[in-house]
Amino acid sequence: MWIAHLIVRAKHLIVCAAPVTEETLNFFASFDIPLLDLYGQSEGTAPVTTNTSLNQGWKLFTSGRSLPGIECRVDPYTSELQYRGRHTMMGYLKMPRETMNTIDEEGWIHTGDQAKIDLDGFITITGRLKELIVTAGGENISPVPIENKILELCPILANCVVIGDKRKFLSCLVSLKTVFNPLTGQPTENLTAVCIEELKKRGIEVKTVREAKQNDQVNSMIEEAIQNYNKTAVSRAQNIRKWILLDHDLSISTGELTATLKLRRNVVQSLYQDKINRLYE
Repeated sequence: MWIAHLIVRAKHLIVCAAPVTEETLNFFASFDIPLLDLYGQSEGTAPVTTNTSLNQGWKLFTSGRSLPGIECRVDPYTSELQYRGRHTMMGYLKMPRETMNTIDEEGWIHTGDQAKIDLDGFITITGRLKELIVTAGGENISPVPIENKILELCPILANCVVIGDKRKFLSCLVSLKTVFNPLTGQPTENLTAVCIEELKKRGIEVKTVREAKQNDQVNSMIEEAIQNYNKTAVSRAQNIRKWILLDHDLSISTGELTATLKLRRNVVQSLYQDKINRLYE
């Protein structure tokens, strides 16, 4: 009923500021409702790229094309998205050093975001430079696409954190979808109804994280998803060799996620340092 109401009333549905899941995009697309993803920054004073419902200007899983008057490019070495145009800021107020680090001599804004531009000019944000993992072998790896793929392949997982900076191989921490305490905002041991239902499809009868961790079928399900990701990895250096299922999901209240549900990698790695070290023993 609400979908029908939305179709009648909505003209444009726009999403931005945080990654939208493939599941969400596919859900609305199945009703012929395009969610128009866009990319922008305060430094650009407006959206830089956008999808549009006009002239076939929408491509699923991208942030659209650059707006008229804006040039976009991707650094061939770091994959950093850069742009310039009349819309860009003059600089940060009373912060000359930060300004020089953000705007180069040719007027290009260095976003700190990694991206790729396809042959049709559509831009896809793939990660953050600050999140770049450099393995002991010198391989530069963006963890976000890996994490997103594993979550896509294993619908019972809520979060995935790839580890591997200065390490010989990649590993990851994963957590199951669980119910949160509405008073404290902390994750409980109880699995969500969606997670329980997904497990039932596989003939697995568990309702808590503790039961799930002790269940061989649950562990096999996660291992299968990671191995299926490894089959699609662009190089052996990007394979996930080991993983750990955490005792609880990540949350804002424990400091592992920001208020906008972005991962705080340094916090996660600090909290689980002992578990991570055991992966590399």
